[in-house]
Amino acid sequence: MVTVDWIAIAVLAVALGLGALLGLGKWLKFFTSGVFGVIISIIICYFIGGGILQLHFVQEMLAKFAALWSDKGGFGYSLLTKIHLEIIVYYVVLFIVVQIARVLLVKLIQKGLESDIKPIKVVNRLLGAAFAFAMIFFIGLLVLWIVAWVGGDTAASWEAYFKDSGFVGALYRNNPISGIADYISKYFPQSMQDFLPSAALAVNGII
Repeated sequence: MVTVDWIAIAVLAVALGLGALLGLGKWLKFFTSGVFGVIISIIICYFIGGGILQLHFVQEMLAKFAALWSDKGGFGYSLLTKIHLEIIVYYVVLFIVVQIARVLLVKLIQKGLESDIKPIKVVNRLLGAAFAFAMIFFIGLLVLWIVAWVGGDTAASWEAYFKDSGFVGALYRNNPISGIADYISKYFPQSMQDFLPSAALAVNGII
């Protein structure tokens, strides 16, 4: 164990304490608002957008929308057709819907957990501690994975520093995110291609 191990353990312990103090409701609000919330919504839109595009009703609606300019001449209308403005508008609308749904869901969960009933308070604090610990742990793994993925002198110096580390060093050398990333890069295009935006558009003749 080296200094960075004790620092990491201390940070995780503080996360547990703050999670229990604030409860799951407040932690959810923190991690799903602002920049975090926008990133979550973008990821959700990416994964569900292609599947929704395969719905016949959605295809017909987008085709009628695109017909407003596709049959007209001129550089401007041609540009709108080339960039597939209807798809851009579709994803903007989907993003807004996901944002609204996310906010409402978090508020609903927060309201349910932040009750004055003692058993619910206990559950809220326990879930808050677990959630805070998991999020801080994941962020730490993500930082370690990014450094290893980028490589270079920084990764080499980190590898040398973590040589005698029994906790952070072990996570750096055996980062579970690396395995997940490798799995996604290997299997994701084949197993989920029908749900990707590009594949859905091509299959349905939109592009």
